[in-house]
Amino acid sequence: MSSRQLWFGVWLVSVVAIVSPWGRFEDHVHWQRIALVPFLQGTVRPIDVILNVLLYLPCGLLLARGGGWSQALLAAFAVSAGTEISQAFSHVRFCSATDLACNVAGAAAGVALLRARPARAQASTPNAV
Repeated sequence: MSSRQLWFGVWLVSVVAIVSPWGRFEDHVHWQRIALVPFLQGTVRPIDVILNVLLYLPCGLLLARGGGWSQALLAAFAVSAGTEISQAFSHVRFCSATDLACNVAGAAAGVALLRARPARAQASTPNAV
């Protein structure tokens, strides 16, 4: 197992531990608590947007090194969708498409940061004459 895979596993376990509802599960979906339209339904607080982006930034950083942007965004979408769906069965959490969009955006930001880093390093290196 590579260190990148290990860190991805640590990130994955951390995300599931942080965002999964650990109590008050029900055997039915709470449809009235699902916000399907990003940024228009449900409560949208700037701090939640920022935290969701930051939470998924490592996903983009870790997976872009090994598989590229598509793998990072697909993994972010799958993990986020899974955790959001689990929240639909809880009385204490709610499922939000805004969170899903912010999570995928966080992974995309991680990919962008990783790709921008080598360009900056090359640009700051003086040319040998």
